[in-house]
Parts: sequence; C-alpha cells; structure tokens
Amino acid sequence: IDKAYEKDLIDSKYSISENYDIPITREEMATIIAKTLIGTPTTEDINKYISEIKDFKNVDASIGIYVIKTCKNGIIKGYEDGTLKPKNSATRAEAATILVRLLEKSDMITKFNYVIE
Repeated sequence: IDKAYEKDLIDSKYSISENYDIPITREEMATIIAKTLIGTPTTEDINKYISEIKDFKNVDASIGIYVIKTCKNGIIKGYEDGTLKPKNSATRAEAATILVRLLEKSDMITKFNYVIE
C-alpha cells in the first residue's frame, strides 16, 4: 500500500497503516486501476459511458475519467439495472473479479509491475 501511495496510485487515506482495513468504494478501485492502464478515453468513449451508466452523476467529478477508463477496458462493469453504484464499497467478490480482469489485460498495464517490485 505504501509503495502504491509513493507511485501516486492511491491517496493518503490508504497510506496510513492503521487504515488498511477501511472499505474501498467501487469508484476508488476504478481510480487506482485506471492509473495503471495505458491510453486515454476518447470524447466518444466519455459520452458513451456517461449516457450508459445510469448513476454516473454519482461519480466524483474529479475521478470520472478513471471510472470511464476502467469501464471502457471491461475491468469494472455495471449492474444489470444499468447502474455502477460508485459509492458502494466493493465486496470481496467484486474486488477479486476486478483484479482478475485487470490481470487478464496485463498487456495494458504500465505501472503495475513497477509498483509491486
């Protein structure tokens, strides 16, 4: 966690050891993952996901582009009702699924290997 903080993948609330057990939201997880991926969403991508994700208005404006980037790459997906529920804490099952999807797209990873070294 401290190494990820040093590499600007996570913010300070996760870098303090006594906070390792705090829940992570789906939008926070999207932000961390997006920072490891190559590429930037196009204007077309942005418009597509803003219109497709029914509760995109609930995503923190400062990290919306990261949410779009992870959705575009198929790493984080919404629910059957068309929502993403960005403020919900990620369950263990969701976190595991998201990490597997990230690892399956390893050719798109830029910083991840460097972070864990």
